[in-house]
Amino acid sequence: MNGKDSRSRPGWEVHKKKARLAAVSHHGSVGRSADGHSSKDLLSPLMWWRRIPAYEFSSFDIPTATRALQRLAIAGEPRWSCAHRRDAGDDIGAALRTLKRHGPQSVAMDLAMTAVLCSAIGGDPAAADLMAAVLRSRSAIDRHCEPLSLAWTAAGFESLVTKSRRKEMGRFQRPDLNPRGG
Repeated sequence: MNGKDSRSRPGWEVHKKKARLAAVSHHGSVGRSADGHSSKDLLSPLMWWRRIPAYEFSSFDIPTATRALQRLAIAGEPRWSCAHRRDAGDDIGAALRTLKRHGPQSVAMDLAMTAVLCSAIGGDPAAADLMAAVLRSRSAIDRHCEPLSLAWTAAGFESLVTKSRRKEMGRFQRPDLNPRGG
């Protein structure tokens, strides 16, 4: 990269602002109730994926969501024991199989997408893309999902660029790979 931060790219800030404005227009205020509580405090972690925008999550939310999944299972899901243990590939596979078997409005989908949410919060761009796609497809039945989809699209782009930058920077930090020989 040429030293610019990924967020300074043209279109990135515009996309992020659109997602935030859409969330504000649908929710009234982003993330806070009238009495000042976070919307995460008022909802079950199994509902977070379809009610809270991507930019309100942090790595501190992963243990809470994971605890909510620990004693639950998706009937007929062969990889569930691996899926909710922060393996993005297993999370995504379980979510896609669950979507096909049970549909987008099922409780099983809430479990599967909560596992995907943990991977997306952890920075996996494919998980963020799946969050955006499932929320977009669900927007026909749930008006809250369209702005959330936009927010996850922006988060997936940010994760992808950040991951790419780390890989690029790591390549030149090791002396044996440094093209200047230092």
